[in-house]
Amino acid sequence: MHKDMFVTMSNPHGERNKVTAGKIKSKEYVTFSDNEESTVDLVVEHTALISEGSSGSALLNEKLELVGINIGGNENIYRKFLSGVAIPSDLIQKFLTEWENHHDIECN
Repeated sequence: MHKDMFVTMSNPHGERNKVTAGKIKSKEYVTFSDNEESTVDLVVEHTALISEGSSGSALLNEKLELVGINIGGNENIYRKFLSGVAIPSDLIQKFLTEWENHHDIECN
């Protein structure tokens, strides 16, 4: 996955449904923290352009398979895009499976 090409269809800088390409920057999952200091662990960092308004957009591989869901990004002090971050799809699937199993227990 590291350095493979990925695309995202999002709304960077107010542009609607813009497709941008990039690569995964890190071999391992990284920790991400937003401006409010809330921390999200285990994200993938990528170079496909995203910005405010892109949260929730898909990060797709070359086969158009979902790799992650964008949740934020990093900018320098001049507000120039540095990287985007996405929650990996395998972690999303794990969460949904655990939630479904827990939900089934509560409903029975």
